[in-house]
Amino acid sequence: MAEQTRDPYELKNHPLNSEIFRDVATQDLIDSVRHLGILQPIIITADDVVISGHRRMQAARIAELETVPVIVRSDLKLAHEVEAAWYDANLNREMTVEQRARWYSCREAFWSAELAPFRAAGKPSYLVPNLAQGSPKGDLPPNLAEGSPKGSEARDKAGAETGLARSTAAKAKKVVQAIDDAAEAGDTDRADELREALNTKSVSAAVKKLDPDPKPVAETSTASIVLDALDRPIPPSYREHNQLGITLLKLGRDVDKFRQEARRLSEVPGGEWLRLGLIDEAVRSLKGYFQDSRYHTLCHRCDGKVSDCKTCHGAGFLPDWLKGTI
Repeated sequence: MAEQTRDPYELKNHPLNSEIFRDVATQDLIDSVRHLGILQPIIITADDVVISGHRRMQAARIAELETVPVIVRSDLKLAHEVEAAWYDANLNREMTVEQRARWYSCREAFWSAELAPFRAAGKPSYLVPNLAQGSPKGDLPPNLAEGSPKGSEARDKAGAETGLARSTAAKAKKVVQAIDDAAEAGDTDRADELREALNTKSVSAAVKKLDPDPKPVAETSTASIVLDALDRPIPPSYREHNQLGITLLKLGRDVDKFRQEARRLSEVPGGEWLRLGLIDEAVRSLKGYFQDSRYHTLCHRCDGKVSDCKTCHGAGFLPDWLKGTI
């Protein structure tokens, strides 16, 4: 396959890459591409879908390269063949636990479809083509035994590629689904909390953060601010502020939705130009100001016990941001 060139903006992300890895070009890579160009050709399909080289493609766009070297896999005709080639090119990548769980989920579905004809015919799995180039067939999981549970071998193959046992993978998939649900709802703080536990602690630690049966909030509660946690009534003089706190909480949720939309835009063509890190930092700060405007810390002067305290005016609580000023 002869090397060709393409305009980097003509290239397209493979959907699995966005779903599993969500690659972002590092500044070091961008600087390298800007000074040295693309040293290793990007592998693409005849339809310009990237199989290997998503970060190089992004770096080339940011570095304003007019063309990039590519190798076209014209032998890939079917969507299933393209998917197999993408998996093969990324099989040995270093992955976070979240990425391995996403890989497992997608790969389980892939192998289930791949093995279906063999399962229906009662044929052994060693007849399945080995899609990982350079890997001996002996590395594949055990052969499909007649009458084995449906989907069990697909899970075995996905587990062999990711190093996740079935039970661990099932738990990790639940956490990943919760991350996606939180992100879709605009609760990026919740998504980040689960992602951090999953990637830096353990699958079990992340699962413990899931609340399958949350307790309903009583209708009389004013849980929009944290005064309820102090078991203190809201003084009449601060009821207006309480309503403002509810409004600010809603604005905080809108801010989360904005952050999610900014991330989505960063993945479309041209989105590499977005300074997503600075945007995210600014938006996080904005939400922090909203949260800190609410009264949710005991007064440090009177500890909530002096009715004529001049600092809290007898309310017993203060905005959190005042902690460092009194």
